[in-house]
Amino acid sequence: MVTQIATMGIAGFGVWIAYQTLVRTSVQEPEVEEGKAEAIAIEVPSKLKVFETKNQTTVLKSTEKGLECHLEDRRSGKRSGHQWTLTKDQIGSILSSNDIRVYPGYKIGSGVFSIGPRRNWLYSKKLFPSPELLEFELKRLLENVST
Repeated sequence: MVTQIATMGIAGFGVWIAYQTLVRTSVQEPEVEEGKAEAIAIEVPSKLKVFETKNQTTVLKSTEKGLECHLEDRRSGKRSGHQWTLTKDQIGSILSSNDIRVYPGYKIGSGVFSIGPRRNWLYSKKLFPSPELLEFELKRLLENVST
């Protein structure tokens, strides 16, 4: 008897789910009209957070001078603030020679990246799970600075 009641309850629940699916109104996102496709611009960020832990954050910023690296270290006695700047001329050279490298390494949470003469800076794998993603974002940021 209990088995039959359980079977009826499961069957009733299945029918209710099927009914809800049937009567649910479908919603489709509007498509971009062909003539208006070029009006949508992909926003290129002026800042890129590349490393984050509970004690440190590293951000690359696009400025008038070029590309700046800023490190915020929340531990007492540690150096924070501006770390280095790549000028627009340096960035042009880096882009033309494709001198951007990302090494995921063997650590679980971090890898390292290099941009031209700035070598072995840490990045967080939680922010950039694949090295290709970080490399793509770095190139986008550098191209934004160079224009």
